[in-house]
Amino acid sequence: MDKNLLPTLGLARRAGKLLLGVASIQSYPRSVELLIIASDASPRVTRALAGRKESSVVSELTKVELGHAVGCKQTAVIAVTDAGFAGAIRKKMELQEENV
Repeated sequence: MDKNLLPTLGLARRAGKLLLGVASIQSYPRSVELLIIASDASPRVTRALAGRKESSVVSELTKVELGHAVGCKQTAVIAVTDAGFAGAIRKKMELQEENV
C-alpha cells in the first residue's frame, strides 16, 4: 500500500464510509468491507479484530500516516464500510503490487 491510497481514504472519511479504531469497529452492527491495519499497530489490536470475517490488510503505513489521511492524529485500524470504496482501495493496492 502506498501514499497514493491516502486521498481515497480521505474521501471515504468525508463520505462517512470509514470507521476508526477498534471500539467503533467492534460496535458496528454489520460487517465491513475491508480492514486496514497500521504497520505499527499493537498485537492487542490484531487480536481484538482476529474474529472478524472481513478481509484485512496490514498496510505499510504507520498509525500517524493513516491518521493524517483521515483527519486525526493517529489510528491503528480503519474499517471501510462501503463496497465501492473498498474495491477502489483493493484495486490501487493490486496496481501497486504489480509495479513493485
